[in-house]
Amino acid sequence: MSVEEAKQPLVPGLEKNWNESQWFWWTDKEKGMSGLHRIAHQPNAGTAHIWNVLIADDGRYTRRTSHTVKFEDWMRAEGVYSVEGLSIQHIHGGGWVCKVTQDAFEAELLFVDLYKAAGCGIEYATN
Repeated sequence: MSVEEAKQPLVPGLEKNWNESQWFWWTDKEKGMSGLHRIAHQPNAGTAHIWNVLIADDGRYTRRTSHTVKFEDWMRAEGVYSVEGLSIQHIHGGGWVCKVTQDAFEAELLFVDLYKAAGCGIEYATN
């Protein structure tokens, strides 16, 4: 799958629990921060899932997880996947921008040094 193809939301399958998710885990040793982010859309079931975790090396963290968010069509747009204060956007030429607004924390994370599209955390599965 090319990066351009990965930017497009998939056409949902027929299964009630059909799922499309975008996720990644990162660490920045210089800043002393790491994070795990996942957005999953289940449009046939009418739900969206979020894993949004940020951890500082000194032990501070913020976390938001839920599988009961109401899915809405605006959450899946060309190259942008969103849910409750978290969005992942594919950028031209490869890479992602992750925007996080959670509790008192706001961040815009830019990831450009990734493996090719087939191995950069794009997950397609049906249940």
